[in-house]
Amino acid sequence: YKDYRGTTVLGVWRWLPEYNWGVMAEIDKDEGYGPAYNLNYIVSSVLIILVIPIVFVAYIIGKKTSAPIIQLTEVTKKIALGDLAQSVDIERDDEIGILANSFNIMAKSLDEKTREIAESEKRYRELFNSVKEGVYQSEPTEDGVFISINQAGAEILGYKSPKEVIGRKVRDIYVDQEDRRKVVEKLNKDGIWRSFSSLCKRKNGEQFYLERTSNLVVDEAGKSLRIDGIFRDITERKILEAELQESEIHYRQLLKLLKEGIYQCEPTENGVFTWINQAGAEMLGYASPEEVVGIPVKDIYVTPEDQKELIETLEKNETRRDFITYSKKKSGERFISESTCNIVRDANGKPIKILGIFRDVTGK
Repeated sequence: YKDYRGTTVLGVWRWLPEYNWGVMAEIDKDEGYGPAYNLNYIVSSVLIILVIPIVFVAYIIGKKTSAPIIQLTEVTKKIALGDLAQSVDIERDDEIGILANSFNIMAKSLDEKTREIAESEKRYRELFNSVKEGVYQSEPTEDGVFISINQAGAEILGYKSPKEVIGRKVRDIYVDQEDRRKVVEKLNKDGIWRSFSSLCKRKNGEQFYLERTSNLVVDEAGKSLRIDGIFRDITERKILEAELQESEIHYRQLLKLLKEGIYQCEPTENGVFTWINQAGAEMLGYASPEEVVGIPVKDIYVTPEDQKELIETLEKNETRRDFITYSKKKSGERFISESTCNIVRDANGKPIKILGIFRDVTGK
């Protein structure tokens, strides 16, 4: 409280009832608290002196500890963005040093593996685009589109680049779009369809024959993921097959008109007829070639030694012309036949068949 001077003081009083007096003592506040103030100042000064180096040491330790962690974090961010050549330059013997070393080993291994994968993918792409056949992937539905295709495949379909094909519906390449449905149904049933041919069309509408082999790719649960396939343009082959078929028809018609017998047989003494024309069958007394095929050739000779002589001559000279011998028909009736034969060999020189033509010269 304040005394008569207006100064803040500390006071104490005590009543003495036996004397009916009271005793009061006062002292200025500053004077009374002086030692306490001095002690507070001293303690505060000591604390400040101690705190400053502690904070400094803590800062140094914290910086020394956090700097490598910050560096690791920054390098990790760069690796995540695709820069796999990053490494951490931290050489310490503590746990952080061990962590940094392990991180560098991991980053190096990841970089090497990524380079290997990139190189492998590069080789695959080069092979993918170098083959002459079309290689493609598509969605596994009737309305599915091309997911990928190589350069050869794009060119077969009449496009300049794979980018022009990707995203287009596969069924649009078929002249008959039902063929796409057949492919999808077959793959869903069997998983693969080999050498399936169909009439297709290029970008400009030109029609051509396409032969493909496709397989359905599924996941572990059996769900269809995509169709992988390879295809080629077989238009020239189809044309040749048609021409060959037409030529074969003409050839067979010509053989039917010939009066001479024409045949093929196995090149051994016990060999059988493997083919003969109608005239040859009738000459031997049979109604059709089917009756002759499978019959031992030696059965038509009156003298079996004649067949042996013929085979020996063919093995030595390849051809025997105007070979005359007694032969017999199905009924046993004998006739004189004149034949010209040659032996056919494979690439290794092994006899595979005898080709011959014969006629009945009994009347001559």
